[in-house]
Amino acid sequence: MSSNKIKNHLIPQTLYQALYLVWFVICFFAVWIGTLFVNYPLPIFGLPIVFVWASSWGALWLIGCIFLGLKIEKERAARKGS
Repeated sequence: MSSNKIKNHLIPQTLYQALYLVWFVICFFAVWIGTLFVNYPLPIFGLPIVFVWASSWGALWLIGCIFLGLKIEKERAARKGS
């Protein structure tokens, strides 16, 4: 091993990385646990409510992770450039 300090990639180093982790966990649990409790056959526009719940949280999850991931990559490129 080298004498350089090894950084743990699981611990967020920047604000955007911390926001990404928090957003990921919130949306993950909203989809995973939420589907256990809203699994009623109530139709909304012809779809079961669990489908609407999971799809909407999944879409928010995807949009948030793409947005924050692009911010993280922009920060990383700025650090490499300087």
